[in-house]
Amino acid sequence: MINLLPEKEKKELILEENKKIILIFIFFVLVFLISLNLILVSIKINTSSLAQVQKTQLLHKEKELQDIDISELQEKISQANLTFSKLKSFYADQIDLTEIFKKISAIIPEEIYLTSLSYKPVAPLPVIAPQLSKPKEGEEFVAEILISGYSLTQKSLFEFRKNLKEIEEFEDVYFPLSSWVKLTDIDFSLKFKVKR
Repeated sequence: MINLLPEKEKKELILEENKKIILIFIFFVLVFLISLNLILVSIKINTSSLAQVQKTQLLHKEKELQDIDISELQEKISQANLTFSKLKSFYADQIDLTEIFKKISAIIPEEIYLTSLSYKPVAPLPVIAPQLSKPKEGEEFVAEILISGYSLTQKSLFEFRKNLKEIEEFEDVYFPLSSWVKLTDIDFSLKFKVKR
């Protein structure tokens, strides 16, 4: 096609066509950028909503695990408390034998030698005779100690008996009559009760 227009108008037409092409290009670029922006916004919204859902699920799982952990921990604590209370009540009913043995060894005169020492806890009598199982008012006996030994002299044995009676925790100190027959080389035995 032959263009008979003057040169100036030809340039204006070419310029006009270039403007249209540039406008069309700009329009497509703008449409592309707007579309890209919309896609990115939708991805962001989708991602944030998925993250929120997962965060909610994670918090829910953590709460469940904490509840399980707390309930298990509370169960273990209650079991431990029960065990400790049983141990406490068990040891509260016991006496310290080492203290009793220390007290006895501290008061033994030099001329006396012990050959045996036994400890027997005092248990309440069965329900058949409840009036017999009650200790005297203000006293509660927890053990009975049986001792046998050898004394060089009767004087040492008297001193030992006196020392035993002076200790507050020891009650009902009893020496059988056979322990007092001889004046020297005495094989003796005795028993007493330990009160709380």
